[in-house]
Amino acid sequence: MQFIAYILIYPLLWIISILPFKLLYAFSDFLYLFIYKIFGYRTGTVKSNLRLVFPDKTEKEISDITSKFYHHLCDMIVEAIKSLTISDEQLKKRYKFSNVELINELEEKQRSIILMCAHY
Repeated sequence: MQFIAYILIYPLLWIISILPFKLLYAFSDFLYLFIYKIFGYRTGTVKSNLRLVFPDKTEKEISDITSKFYHHLCDMIVEAIKSLTISDEQLKKRYKFSNVELINELEEKQRSIILMCAHY
């Protein structure tokens, strides 16, 4: 069953991934409307958690944070889809690499390396 889902969904995701970033972010805005505004996917849970973490925030502030969270979530979803076909050149534009010389030095010494990347 998972294989069938993979066969059906992967081509659609691949087609979406070849779109330019402007169209992807337009798709992200549509996804935001769909997930947050129309279906309200887990908005109660998100707002409840935000009230626990930020008890001094007003309901308006909680709603603003919730909206920004869903925008960010949808952007991350389309960026993950884009990762299927993103070029090295596009990656280099979007990421900042620090201490590359240290990585090269460790690689020359045949040392194991663990790379971590934050998202925000």
